Amino acid sequence: MSHAKFITLTTLAVIPWSVIFVYLGFKLGTEWESINKVAGPYVK
Repeated sequence: MSHAKFITLTTLAVIPWSVIFVYLGFKLGTEWESINKVAGPYVK
């Protein structure tokens, strides 16, 4: 696979993931403390 094709496909794959995580961060940002309380034991 050429470098150009790799970069193009990687960029196309990253865009939806970035949009999803930015959206989730925007929606869940105000609830960070309650999310941290629930997820905390599983993350540590």
